[in-house]
Amino acid sequence: MKSKMLIGKKTEIGYNMEDAMRDSSENKIFLKVAKEKITFLIKIIEACDNLGVVSTVNAQEGKVLIHVTLDTRAEVLDIIKHLPFVELEKNLY
Repeated sequence: MKSKMLIGKKTEIGYNMEDAMRDSSENKIFLKVAKEKITFLIKIIEACDNLGVVSTVNAQEGKVLIHVTLDTRAEVLDIIKHLPFVELEKNLY
């Protein structure tokens, strides 16, 4: 029997995709970084026990996304606030 990955909270009629989307948005941190510092940010997150996965959304504009877990989110935000070249964006995308 193949196992299936289920996303969202189970309801009487299945899985609620709105909950799944809300849950996944809490697992993303949107940033604006000087484009020449993107690689440096990736190395910092990797060096911190891979607390998140950094994705470059638009290198020319310095738009970056860090995928985190609910367990690592606070620690990643704490690291980011100490980096002078990183700007936390709430509605960047």
